[in-house]
Amino acid sequence: VFFLFFNWFFFYLVDVRGFTAQQAGGFTAAQWIVGAVGATIGGLACDRLGLRLGVRRGYRLLAMAGLFLTA
Repeated sequence: VFFLFFNWFFFYLVDVRGFTAQQAGGFTAAQWIVGAVGATIGGLACDRLGLRLGVRRGYRLLAMAGLFLTA
């Protein structure tokens, strides 16, 4: 799913949504930037919760919160 979304998103924006190539490129680049920021924040949160609550409970809590937010 990851590679499908990231590889075809540009073409979807241009062909289906009618964006210009420059606009679609900006949105495609934004995906990677937001992903890098999210991965960094998620890693820091995972480390802090792991130290505070223990590895099992801390990591599970973060995973459950992520699943809840995406639902």
